[in-house]
Amino acid sequence: MDKSIAASIIRKVRSLDNLLNDIDADLRQISAKDEQQQLSRSLARVIAELDSGLVRPIARRFPDLDPDR
Repeated sequence: MDKSIAASIIRKVRSLDNLLNDIDADLRQISAKDEQQQLSRSLARVIAELDSGLVRPIARRFPDLDPDR
């Protein structure tokens, strides 16, 4: 993978942070706790997959693109 493509992917994944946080805030307003927990777990899986499936592999190949650096 070309580094410019890798950087674009990282940038786009990171641009989702605010949106994912907004979704989490919405989920916290659900009064039915079982429903809230189920949906929150789904959101957590999405976030984990973005990190483990996209960000981490790219960061291993291009450490300077690691957003946690």
